[in-house]
Amino acid sequence: MLTPDASSSAVYFGNQTSGVHGGIVYNSTTPFGLAFRTNGNSTKVVITDIGNVGIGTIAPTEKLQVNGNICYTGSIAACSDIRYKKDILPISNTLQSLQSIHGIYYNWDKEKFKDMAFDDHRQIGFSAQELETVFPEMVHTDINGYKSVDYSRMTPVLVEAIKEQQKIILEENSEILEQQRINAQQQQSITEQQKQITFLLKEVSELKKFITEIGGPR
Repeated sequence: MLTPDASSSAVYFGNQTSGVHGGIVYNSTTPFGLAFRTNGNSTKVVITDIGNVGIGTIAPTEKLQVNGNICYTGSIAACSDIRYKKDILPISNTLQSLQSIHGIYYNWDKEKFKDMAFDDHRQIGFSAQELETVFPEMVHTDINGYKSVDYSRMTPVLVEAIKEQQKIILEENSEILEQQRINAQQQQSITEQQKQITFLLKEVSELKKFITEIGGPR
């Protein structure tokens, strides 16, 4: 066990010719109480004094903060058992609410936020500030005021929006069918009237013929 300074204790790994390669460092005076170092004694993982874990960051603001990509083959599931819940209300007016937010393409500001490990790829998503005005339940603000979005919470909103849209479609289809029924009735009435007109014209023609015959020479 080494003591690099008055507030730190550490176990370092390396050899006599190339020096320290990594180690485990405990520091009681910094936000990262425990730091795990690799690859030239560079900090990769920290556990802060309040139990936050950071991967790719030395100052995690959440219980787990990862600056970089995550690849997994299992599931990340949110607790959703109905027994945990109270004050349950339906989600309504979702179509109107969705009209107020805009999907955007964007790139990360790597130069301004170098410690966030942003990549160069074009991204797709929402503005957290805009989304918060409509669905504040989807937006989280950390202790530094920066906002993040829980995109999984958009799922129930989209489900209800589809149901609302389907209801509108069914109502419009019902109105179309009713209009088609009325049109068919009107067409049938027109057809009957045309038959009656044809019959009357025939009667008039026969009447004219009869008048002509009785009005001629005897």
